[in-house]
Amino acid sequence: MKVIRFFLSLAALLLASVFLIAPASAQATRTWVSGVGDDVNPCSRTAPCKTFAGAISKTAAGGEINCIDSGAYGAVTITKS
Repeated sequence: MKVIRFFLSLAALLLASVFLIAPASAQATRTWVSGVGDDVNPCSRTAPCKTFAGAISKTAAGGEINCIDSGAYGAVTITKS
């Protein structure tokens, strides 16, 4: 009886740990920056980021950052390829 209870408890613990694992945040393959954007935006075409640094943090490796208009987007160090 104790063995069954142990294995049921172990199974419940494993199942609970699966549900508590946070899902990975998806990154976009194409993001956008605009002089009137905001870095809290998702960097989509309709809700662009303001800086390259904001956009690169939301861009997947191998993705693109596009400029909607001219502006001072700040410096950025590219750490992805």
